[in-house]
Amino acid sequence: MTAVNEVRGAIDAGTQPTLIVQGSSGSYFCRDRRGKIIGVFKPKSEEPYGEQNPKWAKWIHRTFLPCCFGRGCLIPNSGYLSEAGASIIDQALDLNVVPRTEVVQLSSPAFHYSFMQKRMSKRGHPPLKIGSFQLFVTGYHDAEAVFHNLTRQPLTDAAKLSFRHQFERLVILDYIIRNTDRGAQNWMIKFSSTSPAPTPPSTTPQAAAAAAAAGEYPPADPASPSSEHGNEPPASATPFAGGGHAAAKVVAGGERVGSPAPDPISGVSIAAIDNGLAFPFKHPDNWRNYPFAWVSLSAAKVPFSDETATEFLPKLQDPDFVDVLVQRLRDIFHIDPRFSEELFQAQMSVLRGQIFNLVESLERRYTPAQMAEITPIVINQVEEHKGIRRWVFNFRKKAPLFKSW
Repeated sequence: MTAVNEVRGAIDAGTQPTLIVQGSSGSYFCRDRRGKIIGVFKPKSEEPYGEQNPKWAKWIHRTFLPCCFGRGCLIPNSGYLSEAGASIIDQALDLNVVPRTEVVQLSSPAFHYSFMQKRMSKRGHPPLKIGSFQLFVTGYHDAEAVFHNLTRQPLTDAAKLSFRHQFERLVILDYIIRNTDRGAQNWMIKFSSTSPAPTPPSTTPQAAAAAAAAGEYPPADPASPSSEHGNEPPASATPFAGGGHAAAKVVAGGERVGSPAPDPISGVSIAAIDNGLAFPFKHPDNWRNYPFAWVSLSAAKVPFSDETATEFLPKLQDPDFVDVLVQRLRDIFHIDPRFSEELFQAQMSVLRGQIFNLVESLERRYTPAQMAEITPIVINQVEEHKGIRRWVFNFRKKAPLFKSW
């Protein structure tokens, strides 16, 4: 990846990555030689279970409350593989919602190292760290901020249709990889129009800092009111309605209703970031269900479009396509020194079950919300004599104590 070489050159020239404050793991904004943010690096050793995690709150949590730490359906300390795996799914299906992500190795004194590693690094470069590197997207804003601040800008029919198709792609990705952490803060939205759309202030510090550093938009004025909530518009008024998000009477920059209306939005793009808590080896069956947060949106109550079904069903119904997809995931997951064939097969059994339910949902034109309610299954492959494969379907028998939390 060219961007990775740019980052390496910048590090050698003295432009170091910077730690992202928010989040439970060590992740870093990476820059090129000009200081522009071009990627996000998430080292394996600095994940929540990593021995070099720089977030002290998570260290206390992990050390003194291990029974309440982590997600029992996920393989610990494998988030970097999940990030890259989501990118593989995106590329294979041509979803175009996940910024390109690869597993790479980087070295920088800005990363968190043990005491001995720091002493050794004085004699040369710090040790290389393996992790996921995701290209940084520009012009996008947190979906949560958009929902709270963008309600009065006119949306053309083309924009509504664009959002619907993009949203369905996000749903397809999340469902296949069984994402357990897709809140409104973990996907982003970009608008296109004849003139720039008003920019809602970001709800996350790292996104605001990154956008400001990249020159995307000026920071919001703290003295200006961010929103005055009124009645929620009907679901038919905008695809962003629903989910408890109220209508804002003051948009970004302090522009009040009644000011000259901005140009209508003609197109919408979605970026699915933060895919590290996916690819479970079993469906959630302990305390939490980890529901898809997007099920509360009005867009999730609309049946899958004919265009989406026509585009994706041929691939998803093709056993050979799924086999190739599984092999591509194996190539990535096998990078981890603690790779377990048994756990990988369990992960793929969940994935195959998700694809099976997704195919049924697309064929029957279910809504994303209806699909999320289908009983989870796993599909295990059983080898028989003469190379004939047999598939065994198992429905989840144990449900989590809490349906949502």
